[in-house]
Amino acid sequence: MPTRAYHLLCLLLASLAADRPAEAEDLLRGRVTDASGAIIRDASVQFLIDGNAAIETKTGIKGDFTLALPTGVGSGTQYTIRAVATGFAPTTLPLRVEDSGPMVLTLEVAPYRQSLEIHASMPANESLLDMSGVRESSAKDLGEALTALDGVWKIRKAGIANDLVIRGFQQNNINVLVDGSRI
Repeated sequence: MPTRAYHLLCLLLASLAADRPAEAEDLLRGRVTDASGAIIRDASVQFLIDGNAAIETKTGIKGDFTLALPTGVGSGTQYTIRAVATGFAPTTLPLRVEDSGPMVLTLEVAPYRQSLEIHASMPANESLLDMSGVRESSAKDLGEALTALDGVWKIRKAGIANDLVIRGFQQNNINVLVDGSRI
């Protein structure tokens, strides 16, 4: 059986733990959300003095944070609080220490930016086919003359008939236009 002194000691400790008004004033509480009101976990919350981070914490699983204000922070002076999270634009909020109650910091979704820069040069095509090359070649028809180009092959169908294969495409997959007419 516990004694009366034990009960008094427990009561005294409980009252000391519950009665901490000075420390409660030194705490800054709040929540970090996005524009829709959804909570943001693991956001970095910083208390800035003259633009430099004096203290920093991360939001918890429910988006809540608690900052213990540094010593020497006077009431009536304006400070800044900043919240930063991956995928969101950072936000800053002016703050007076005497402001009471939990604050809500709202982060906007960061704009998606992507840039792609390509520098390339195309090698000169050394295998050109012009009319003088066709006339001077021993090709029997245009299909045979075109096989001199890279990526062009022929399938022999008859004595003077060839089907062209251009980089794997053949027959109905290729349109050949001569003066706008399909042949």
